[in-house]
Amino acid sequence: MQKLDDATDVVALLTFHSINRPWILYEAGVAKGKLSANDRVFGIALGVTLDEAATGPFAQFQNFPDEEDAITGLVLQLVRRHPQAAPREEAVRRQVQAFRDSVAALLKGRKKEPAQPPARSDETSVAKFFEEIKVLVR
Repeated sequence: MQKLDDATDVVALLTFHSINRPWILYEAGVAKGKLSANDRVFGIALGVTLDEAATGPFAQFQNFPDEEDAITGLVLQLVRRHPQAAPREEAVRRQVQAFRDSVAALLKGRKKEPAQPPARSDETSVAKFFEEIKVLVR
């Protein structure tokens, strides 16, 4: 919580396994609530498409694909927020390449589990809901 209090921006790493985990959802929500209007929460989709990553609360964030140019641009944008920073794009790009190589190696060993079918809603509660709608319409 202290790190979130101290943060000016938050970058969430959105993977197949992380996007539905309670802790990342909690931290991203806390960060979104605590940051000022000038501060933001960003997401980087790693090993998933932007559509897969932009679910739930992550749809509210500015998300970036797992592409060298996109991640380099994000890092440069964040570094340039410091008034005395003068990042060299080549240096940042090399670090992004190393990061992406590390992530690719980590994700290579993980298997994507088949998507779970959507949970069936309780037919009784659905029927009750529509009965309440009918009453409201009348």
